[in-house]
Amino acid sequence: GLYKKADVVVVGGYDSFTDTEDLELVVKLHEHLKRQKTRYRIVFVPDPVCWTEAPEKFKTLLLQRNRWHRGLLQSFRRHWRMLFNPRYGVIGTLALPYFLFFEMLGPFVEVLGYLSVIAAYFLGILNREFFLLFLLVAIFYGVFLSIAAVLLEEISFRRYPGWEDLARLIWYSIWENIGYRQLLALFKVKAFFDFIRRRRRWGEMG
Repeated sequence: GLYKKADVVVVGGYDSFTDTEDLELVVKLHEHLKRQKTRYRIVFVPDPVCWTEAPEKFKTLLLQRNRWHRGLLQSFRRHWRMLFNPRYGVIGTLALPYFLFFEMLGPFVEVLGYLSVIAAYFLGILNREFFLLFLLVAIFYGVFLSIAAVLLEEISFRRYPGWEDLARLIWYSIWENIGYRQLLALFKVKAFFDFIRRRRRWGEMG
């Protein structure tokens, strides 16, 4: 990210209280500039010129996603006054409500749904036909969104050198919704309780 130094200095720069300092800085800048009624814009560059470290082990992935979610919760706790506040424009009326309902509460609803299905099965009250139909609809909906995102990016930016790369991404988009998505929901639930207990750990990539 590139920021105007003067604005970053005014809001206090990076914070040590958060585990996702880049996210916190962006939210602080939004809040400050909106309060000052300063006109500003954010420019997205679709072609990055840097690489990021990706987790290569299950434990590393857990630590990374745990930290990301804890950081989101930390920033949300600090800036909750922006929530549903039209003074902060799209950030207060759309972005933060999205994070509240889908990123913070969504994992609990998802995990609770899985547990309810398991309990219903053992109690003998599960309608298997309805469950299988609902499961197929949910999986295909998730696959559709993932594939649509990949294709939209390709149509907009032409980022992939060949059809093999695009086909591989579409293949991964399908299997992402079977197992991987459920793991991420569990990671986020665990991160919430780590946040409540004020546990902080960075975790190393590897």
